Amino acid sequence: MGKIRDFFYLLTIAVLISLSMIFIGAAFREEYPLWKNQKILEDLQSDVKAEEIGNRDLGIDWEKLKK
Repeated sequence: MGKIRDFFYLLTIAVLISLSMIFIGAAFREEYPLWKNQKILEDLQSDVKAEEIGNRDLGIDWEKLKK
């Protein structure tokens, strides 16, 4: 009786580990595009901030310079 019990015990552990791996893989597959899009969005936001700073008016009076 001990060998059968050990077999089912190991089989149960193997099934639970397999299911855990499947669920972790599914969660990763679901979340990875969100992480990737968040990274792209952060990159775009930093580019926009850099352009805003680069095009900022530095207090130059263009009319006065033309005269």
